[in-house]
Amino acid sequence: MAVTITKGSIKPVGSCVIISNGFIEAAVSVEVGPRIISLRAGNGENLFYVDEEKGFFSVDESLKTSYGKDCYYFFGGHRLWTTPEVFPETYYPDEDPVEWEQTAQGAIFTPPVRPEGLAHKIELRFAEDSAAIEVIHTVTNRSEETRQLALWGITQMRKGGIGVTPQNDRQCAPLANRLMVHWPYNDLNDPRFRTSMKYVTLRQDIYGDGSFKYGINSEKGWGGYIYGRQMFVKRFAATPAQSIEALPYPDYGCNFESYTDRRALEVEALSELLTLKPGECGQHVENWSVIELPGEVPAIHTPEFDAYIDALNI
Repeated sequence: MAVTITKGSIKPVGSCVIISNGFIEAAVSVEVGPRIISLRAGNGENLFYVDEEKGFFSVDESLKTSYGKDCYYFFGGHRLWTTPEVFPETYYPDEDPVEWEQTAQGAIFTPPVRPEGLAHKIELRFAEDSAAIEVIHTVTNRSEETRQLALWGITQMRKGGIGVTPQNDRQCAPLANRLMVHWPYNDLNDPRFRTSMKYVTLRQDIYGDGSFKYGINSEKGWGGYIYGRQMFVKRFAATPAQSIEALPYPDYGCNFESYTDRRALEVEALSELLTLKPGECGQHVENWSVIELPGEVPAIHTPEFDAYIDALNI
């Protein structure tokens, strides 16, 4: 089925380009951002978090000093960042109009070059006959200095669902086959966070106490989010099966991370750490799909849940 493009407006991001292949629809902001602010498949609801009241923001004095802005608004949806995460650069208030162009399979979105010299670009390529999108992130170093960074695709999911990603199961004893990284604010007894031999789950709870974030070296190369009878799946480059100490990824070797608080849950994938000389660019590709789930999802942290996810053959 051919890709169709229309225009609309979504609060709080304003003007959007709405792209559909008949199976899946994405809305991308062009007044600010860009943000892929909405993702719908079939007759389902928007699976992404939308901060309609602009109540989710970060404040730091460096934003005022560097950019003349009081805060950084998250807006919701999917965004492209780079890591290491630092103020003010990571939190550049991306509130300028976005250039875009239609392609045969979707569209390309290009915001202005950032003051530090990084040029971001997001391209969406829709599948011909399924609820699937290839999301190609590109960062080009337009500065005069060599930059070390990783591309970071962050997708904020709507409230009330469950994030899930598989554990590594490569057999290499007596050596380790996985790592799990935690942030300083984590309580490892947090009831939102659960692990089994097969899967890690993180539940979004609107009444949850504080924040929680973990990272892993995913040799499976996917993470997902279950909401109702649908599951959003993000596929990305898996880490190579090698010594954990040699992994060239951020945050001690993570290519997948997930964060939650009372507002939303983030499904995050990261590229390898890159050294970009002036004029060079790096890419990070994610393949998104939405699965219609077969019946009620069993309770998490049970053998039935593990078997249910296994049967999806992601």
